[in-house]
Amino acid sequence: MGIWNGHVIDRSAARAEAGPWAQRVLLGVLLAASVIGMIGGTWDAAWHVTLKRETFWTPPHLLLYGGTGLAFAASAAALLGTLRFGWGMPGPTIRLRRALPLGFALVAFGAAIIIGAAPVDDFWHRTFGRDVDVWSFPHLLALAGGCVLNVGAVMVVSADARRFAGRTLGHRAAMATCLTVILWAAMFSLNWYTLVLAIFRDSVKYPMLAALVGTPALLIASMALGRGGATLVAGIYTAYTVAAHLLLVRLGFAQLPFPPALIVPAVAVDMLLWAGTTRAPDVRRALAAAAAFAPTFYLAEAASLAWLPHIPLQGPPTTLAAIGYLSEVAARPWDLPHILAALPFAIAVAVVAGLAGWWVGTAVQWVQGIRPSPVGATPESAKQPVSLRALPGATYRR
Repeated sequence: MGIWNGHVIDRSAARAEAGPWAQRVLLGVLLAASVIGMIGGTWDAAWHVTLKRETFWTPPHLLLYGGTGLAFAASAAALLGTLRFGWGMPGPTIRLRRALPLGFALVAFGAAIIIGAAPVDDFWHRTFGRDVDVWSFPHLLALAGGCVLNVGAVMVVSADARRFAGRTLGHRAAMATCLTVILWAAMFSLNWYTLVLAIFRDSVKYPMLAALVGTPALLIASMALGRGGATLVAGIYTAYTVAAHLLLVRLGFAQLPFPPALIVPAVAVDMLLWAGTTRAPDVRRALAAAAAFAPTFYLAEAASLAWLPHIPLQGPPTTLAAIGYLSEVAARPWDLPHILAALPFAIAVAVVAGLAGWWVGTAVQWVQGIRPSPVGATPESAKQPVSLRALPGATYRR
C-alpha cells in the first residue's frame, strides 16, 4: 500500500494490472524474434548450399541465434516480472516454486534448447567435420526447440485472445505467424528433400517423413485458428518460401527447390476437422483429418514433381549422402505401384503423428477457453470458465 495526494494506492493491484500490457509488448518481441529466426534459418540453408562454409560465426547463424536470444530475453523478462514484480499475466500458469505463465515458460524452455544446441553444434563440427545435411543431433535438437518456443508463443497469443472472449484479427495474424514458423521448422527438418534438390524426393521415405512432421503442424494450425487455419498457414508458408528463395537467387545464392505441396492436404485437414460443425473437433475428426494427409499429399506432390521444373543435378554426386538419396529415388519412383505400396504406411505414420498434433491443439484451445481440458472433454463457449484441473500443476489467471 502507498499514499499519493491523500489517496491510498494498492501497489500489488497496480503491478497485477501491468501484466496484460507487459504481455502484449513482450508478445510483439516474440513475433519479431520468430520471424528473424525463420529468415536466418532459410538464409543459412542457402549459405551452406552455395558457399560450403561450415563455421558457427556466419551471418545467417548470427541472425538465427540473435532471434533466439531475443525470444529468450522476452520470456525471461516475463518470468522475472511475474516473480519479482508480481505482474498478473493472463492465461494458464504452472507452479514451480511460484506460479509462472505457461506460455512464456514454454518459450523460455524452447529458446534454452536452441541456445544449448549451439555449443553442441560447434563440438559436432570440430569432432566430425563439415555437415553434409541437416540430420545431425544438434540441428534436430534446435529444430525441436524452435517448435516448443513457437507453441509457447501461440499459447501467449491464445491467453490474450481469451480476455476478449474470442480471436480478433490481430490475434489471428499473430497466431498465424507463429504457426507458420512451426510448419517451416517441420519442413526444414526434412533435410535435402526441401533444402537442396527436389530430385531427391523418393516416393516412400520422403512422404512418410512429411506425414510425420507435417500432419501435427497442420492439425495444430487448424485447431488454434479455427476453420481454414491449416490452409491459411500452409498458404503463408508457401508464399514465404517462394519469395525467400527468389530473393536469395537475386542475391547470388543457389536456387533452393520448390517447397512441398502442402496446401492440398491442408484443405483436406480443414474440411474434415470443421465440415458441418462449429464445435471444437473431437479425436475422431482429428484422426480422419490425419489419415487424409497422406493420400492428398501423394496426389499433390506427384503433380508438383511432374509439372514443375526442378533444379537439375549439378554434376555427379560426390558424398555418400547424395549417392544414398539418388539410389532411393531410382529404387522408388513416383509411379502408381510404388505409391500404392507405401500409402498404408504413410497413413499409419500420419495418424500416429496426428494424435500428438490433436493433443497440442486441444491444449491451445483450452488456453483460448474453447474446451475445458486438453484430454478431450465436451467443448464449451470461450466465455465459460475452464477447468482448473485441465493441466497437471496448472491454474488459469483471468
